[in-house]
Amino acid sequence: RSRCLAPSRSALLLIAARGAGALAPTPKPYHVHVGAGKLGLSLVVPALADANTNFAVLDTPKDPAWAGLLEKGRQNIDVLVNDEHVTTLDFHDGLAAAEGASLIVTDDVEALGATLARATTVSCSLGPFLNPVMTHLFDCAERSGSTDKKTLYCCENDHSAVVQLRDELGDRVDVVDCVVDRVSTKRSVDATR
Repeated sequence: RSRCLAPSRSALLLIAARGAGALAPTPKPYHVHVGAGKLGLSLVVPALADANTNFAVLDTPKDPAWAGLLEKGRQNIDVLVNDEHVTTLDFHDGLAAAEGASLIVTDDVEALGATLARATTVSCSLGPFLNPVMTHLFDCAERSGSTDKKTLYCCENDHSAVVQLRDELGDRVDVVDCVVDRVSTKRSVDATR
């Protein structure tokens, strides 16, 4: 005959804590792609738009392509690939959460940190700017209070730079090296549409 022992108080507390964690709300998926160049806008953004998830494309105002849009202020931006409409991005400041697809053009440390802190996943296509930009962004996220480990998908052709970034970020970020194969001959940003 088997005998059941009553669980101890500490065992019940452990079970309750694990159960509470299991019942905690899962964050709504929010993807941040860093880099609004040819590869980001022609390969990554269409894939994100097809996935029907909330996402933001993050880029620097140092890119002269954004000057006209920054002068006009917040608006919707149509993304066209090979003259076909892919999605519309809401021009956003990055400080508050946004629904849908956003374009965030900022170097503001608070906005960068808030944007990365909200991300459940991150990708980038930055070429030679990969390491300094991504280490800066993850530092901004940590300063804004983000403690969850992110996964970063590096859509880069320089795989040695990705390995170097993985070493620099250490255990803070899961770095995934992605093979990219997209020929994008031009990127055009038109503030008059």
